[in-house]
Amino acid sequence: MSNGDIDHLMRYLARLPGLGPRSARRAVLHLLKRRESLMLPLIEALKQTAETVVACDNCGNWDNHNPCAVCSDHRRDAAVIGDAEEAVLLELPHHLRRRSRRRSRRRSRRRSRR
Repeated sequence: MSNGDIDHLMRYLARLPGLGPRSARRAVLHLLKRRESLMLPLIEALKQTAETVVACDNCGNWDNHNPCAVCSDHRRDAAVIGDAEEAVLLELPHHLRRRSRRRSRRRSRRRSRR
């Protein structure tokens, strides 16, 4: 692949954590093969996120509102402050929460078999 646009996209993807040049190349090929079902929706999601998501002034969490949902929660003790070296998403997406529970169940089953 020696197309300028493809190389440009590969260089940007290779800047992401965990992606090197080879992984970026595979990702670009995957996106090009699935232009309508994956690439175009991804472009829209990136645009939407860039326009609407902001860092919370209180905690640095990323959210669509400032202050974020965590800081705005009336059940939260405002006197307790969390500190992190780098901002992270404080609420995991639902599909990731379920997946992590499944993994922990598998690990506990493996341990009990031993």
